[in-house]
Amino acid sequence: MAPIAAALLLAPAACGSDATLPAGCDRFVRPSADDDTNVQEMFLDAADGETVCLSAGTFEFTRQLTVSAKDLTIQGQSQADTILNFAKQDVGGSGIQISGDGVTIRRMTVEETPGDGIFATSVQGINFEDLTVRWMNQQNLANGAYGVYPVKSSDVVVRRVTVQGARDAGIYVGQSQNILVEDSLAFDNVAGIEIENSFDAVVRNNEAYDNTGGILVFNLPGLEIKNGERTLIYGNDVHDNNVDNWGEDGTAVAAVPRGTGLLILASDGNEVRDNIFRNLDSFGVVVASYILLDPTMGYAMTDPQFEAYAEANYVHDNTFENIGANPDELPDSVVNVDPVPPLVFDGCLNPDHDNSGGDFTNCFENNTADGAAATYYDIDVCGMPPFANQDQDLGPVTCSRTPIEDPYPTGGEAGPD
Repeated sequence: MAPIAAALLLAPAACGSDATLPAGCDRFVRPSADDDTNVQEMFLDAADGETVCLSAGTFEFTRQLTVSAKDLTIQGQSQADTILNFAKQDVGGSGIQISGDGVTIRRMTVEETPGDGIFATSVQGINFEDLTVRWMNQQNLANGAYGVYPVKSSDVVVRRVTVQGARDAGIYVGQSQNILVEDSLAFDNVAGIEIENSFDAVVRNNEAYDNTGGILVFNLPGLEIKNGERTLIYGNDVHDNNVDNWGEDGTAVAAVPRGTGLLILASDGNEVRDNIFRNLDSFGVVVASYILLDPTMGYAMTDPQFEAYAEANYVHDNTFENIGANPDELPDSVVNVDPVPPLVFDGCLNPDHDNSGGDFTNCFENNTADGAAATYYDIDVCGMPPFANQDQDLGPVTCSRTPIEDPYPTGGEAGPD
């Protein structure tokens, strides 16, 4: 190890100026003239199960950091005090890439990564806690696509995380299962929170504002893991997501209309309850098939295993305020009432399923808007011809489904094992 690194990287045998490690830390590092080497070597030298700590101060990096140890805890002093700055990064696709199972990363800010903020792939157990990931230059396509970005993973926890400025989704979980996103904040992103092609997620007690879309639950074709289901979304405050869509052309998120509270796209069996949706220009909650996002696809899906319809979703007991008064171009062109009702369905039904109120019907009940019963609109995207039989009758979709049980206790630190 270089002399500078040896002086500044404090491991159990070299414990700092007072010969003691901070309480609870197995290794410890301070900002230096060579943060790339010092921090990366600490991660590489760490044994499974250790806690490695970064002091207060600003660390500056030119390369991606990688983490492969298992059950490692990486912690700073606090989000305000420990800053990992990647503005000068020119090597690697993310700020931090995690491939070890059971990693917890917490109490720091990761900022200005040219790629994604923190990327975890194919891990069992990943915890993002008390973190900020940010790009301060708003609506800039040079910003990273995702703030926290776990993919093809299980037992994912995102807790007390703030993401600002992502050019795609601030908090994103994709092709994963057993997920908890709670008590987090997403603003100034294209999408605030996105659950994509994933199973058994809970999204609770978060705030999403000043994005283009607040919360997205997407299934997209062409991915290894297909047709995610069963996201429970409750207790969230989704408001003022009225930023013009500045997403990168060709990405799915770039098609989300400005002013969208929640979009369920081609995903089944989700429950949306006890949320507040307010001050949204276009949609409160919209349930849609993949056809609405990309009408050019029609029914000719390029992925034969992809199921394009949104079915068996349950939207109930939500509160809407000031929805649909200034719709974006797409909702303005296809919805023939003003304002746009807070509950919208694209009207596309799988012709192979029974859609007469049975197991596949999307249910909407007990929602309120501006002190009255929330209204509903069926756009009839898939009609013959399209849009010919638009309908505001809530009766056929006023129904109940079996609620999804939240498996994670509230008021503590419990989450997926």
